[in-house]
Amino acid sequence: MRTTIAALAVALTLVFGIAAASVTAFRKPAAETVFAPNPPASDIAETATPSYTLRVTDGFVAVYTDASDTPMLVTDIDVSHLRRADLEMFESGIVLHSYEQLVELLQDYSN
Repeated sequence: MRTTIAALAVALTLVFGIAAASVTAFRKPAAETVFAPNPPASDIAETATPSYTLRVTDGFVAVYTDASDTPMLVTDIDVSHLRRADLEMFESGIVLHSYEQLVELLQDYSN
């Protein structure tokens, strides 16, 4: 009888141990929360979202990033087809502060 109880105890321990290991193996690991220190003010300006400037280049609207003198992209938007007011805005440079604004404006002027 003692042998039967001991065997039953070992069997239950194995079953519960395997069940517990299975649950632990399939449990999604908890996301670690990492707190980074606040960056210095000088770093914030460097990591800020880039700005885009739309200007006229060789008769077409071109996209420039930040203070670059070389266009990131020259579009197929021909400025000769623009209204005078729009042409003047592009000639003086239209500054946009997000990629979404850039895409929206380019879509507005594309055929």
